[in-house]
Amino acid sequence: MLTMYNRPFISGCPNQRIKGLKIVYRTVLYFFLLLALSPATHAAYIKCWQNKQKIRECSETVPPEYAQQRIEVMNEQGIVIQIIQPRKT
Repeated sequence: MLTMYNRPFISGCPNQRIKGLKIVYRTVLYFFLLLALSPATHAAYIKCWQNKQKIRECSETVPPEYAQQRIEVMNEQGIVIQIIQPRKT
């Protein structure tokens, strides 16, 4: 008869350990997924340009028809951190 002295003693049922590991792995996966998708990790730069009516518009992306114009890139505090000059034709 095998006892805990003849082989390594493992407490608990193996199925319970596997279920426990699945829960741990799933929790770690959800944590990293949540961390990757959280807004705090993404840099939110705002880009501003002038439309055809000379009105200033701002968004995270510049529409293609305004991509060749002067564009100001601002950080989250509204400070201009970069100016993209229009391309010369």
